[in-house]
Amino acid sequence: MKRALLCTTLLSAAVSGTEPETNFLRRNRSQKPKYETIKRVATKPKPKPKPQKLEDVWEHAVATANFEVERERELFSSRDLQMSIPTPPPTPNPTPPPTRNPTPRPTPNPTPNPTPSPTPPSTQPTSCPPGTSRPQYLLDVLKEVTDDSLLLDDSTPQGKAYLYMASQDPGLVDLCSTDVTAQRDGPTARLKQRYGLITIYYALEGSNWVDKSGWLGASQECNWFGVECDANSVDVRFLQLKENGLVGELPPEVRTLKSLERLEVFDNNIFGSIPDTISELTNLVLLDIEQNLFTGDVVPAAVLQTPSLIAYRASSNFLDGSIPTEVGNLQNLQQLWLGDAELTGTLPSEIGSLSELQFLFLYDNTFEGEMFGTLPTELGNLSAMIDLRLYGQKFSGSIPKELFKATSLESLFLDQNAFVGSLPSEVGDLTSLSNFRVDENRMTGTIPAEIARLVHLEKFIINNNFFQGTLPDVFDAFDRLETIDVLANSLTGTIPASLFDVPTLRLVYLSNNTFTGQIPNTYSRPPLLRDLYLDGNGLTGAIPPLLQPNDLQDLNELLLQNNFLTGSVPSSICDLRGDAGDLDDLFVDCAGDNPRVECNFPTCCNRCFEATSAAR
Repeated sequence: MKRALLCTTLLSAAVSGTEPETNFLRRNRSQKPKYETIKRVATKPKPKPKPQKLEDVWEHAVATANFEVERERELFSSRDLQMSIPTPPPTPNPTPPPTRNPTPRPTPNPTPNPTPSPTPPSTQPTSCPPGTSRPQYLLDVLKEVTDDSLLLDDSTPQGKAYLYMASQDPGLVDLCSTDVTAQRDGPTARLKQRYGLITIYYALEGSNWVDKSGWLGASQECNWFGVECDANSVDVRFLQLKENGLVGELPPEVRTLKSLERLEVFDNNIFGSIPDTISELTNLVLLDIEQNLFTGDVVPAAVLQTPSLIAYRASSNFLDGSIPTEVGNLQNLQQLWLGDAELTGTLPSEIGSLSELQFLFLYDNTFEGEMFGTLPTELGNLSAMIDLRLYGQKFSGSIPKELFKATSLESLFLDQNAFVGSLPSEVGDLTSLSNFRVDENRMTGTIPAEIARLVHLEKFIINNNFFQGTLPDVFDAFDRLETIDVLANSLTGTIPASLFDVPTLRLVYLSNNTFTGQIPNTYSRPPLLRDLYLDGNGLTGAIPPLLQPNDLQDLNELLLQNNFLTGSVPSSICDLRGDAGDLDDLFVDCAGDNPRVECNFPTCCNRCFEATSAAR
């Protein structure tokens, strides 16, 4: 796999908390640059719950540290389900998150550190019915939720929860009158709800949680950390325990949280399958299990039977199988995150019936052969789609022009696949597009002039394809473009002068094409320009000086080698190598007995290439 080829670099980058350097001396020319402006968070690798091969552990560590794994969860913070899911009130006195090593080497399955079992129940004064003891009354109630064989086994989470509630729970002084404030789901729902939460605590090693404030205490469960209830402080609506050190299997007793709307356990160590009882949570709109150790079907039947669901976030687990056609029945779905999984099969056309779908993440999955085939044209029916990420797959065939009917798209990631054919001119219809990536495919043809309509673009990345013709000179109206990467294609003609009129331009990668003519005199105009790669082309003439003395103060890499440039490197550029600028790498054809370009080495140019008869 391509990710495995980069394991050393990626793991090193993850450990340091930075991205791999773009320095020419340390980068394989066949690899695209690692964009500093694309923020990623290295994720900690998760051990599988069962013994596995060493290479599987290593591959997963690579995948979770891979710079292509998008962890931009803050992207959704401002508009995350805001139309459908109420925002929870702030948790009082939140505990700061722990400091963690972002990419520790995988370790064996964690050894459970169980919470000590409660002492056996004892009868105490209660208002239970005559002739009924406190333990017996509780057992009779909880048998409606859990088999009594589990309740009476104090080695199980259910048994521990039962014993604790029967004998020690300070919040149940008079257990039989707990339901004075009746819940809408029956007179004993409050008791079952507390039992469900306590069972979750024992099942997921609550004693070792990062924050367990209030849990198993005297306070009502609505005051426990991560638990939010309705306005009457009765029914649990949100259970939010992300990044909290949870270890174990999610118990089926989650079914007791009848009013639950949000279940968020992102970034923990929960293993096993998704409980079937999830389907009983008829109000559930957000199920966020991303970055755990879950196994089983990627979209299990329980999820398919939860029509209220708006967001299903399950990326970065060990889920497998194909996406079932029944996914089209989840008509309320807005977010479907299944990246970094072990998917097989084809992408069902039924996904095009999800009219509310806004975010579809199917990146970096493990597909066998060419089973995933072509993209269904029905994707163009997703009029609400904002972010479509299908990179790192084995999709093939041409990109259907129907896809570009999804005109709400802001991010379209189709890179690292096997797409062929040309880029349809209909791409110009995506006038809201800000991030476009089709790099590392097998695409041919020309870059359509209709990209002139994509004035909101911030990143335009099409490297490592077979595009021909010119790079259209259509950037006059662009005022947000930060990254343009067309390296390793077969583009011809001159470098468009309008490109350097974009005030936000920062990363320009035009290497290894067949551009001709002179470097535009305005190349030093963008104030934020950091990388300018023009190497491996057929550029001629002298290297232009800076337009203004204070131009290119942020320039870090200027690659001009393997061209037909002549003359001397202007002093205004050389000055950027000192205190006047941040220029680390300046590469030109200044080596040999008869160098094409004169440049002082190493005070100005820090690497000289010897001119050849051909630029490439």
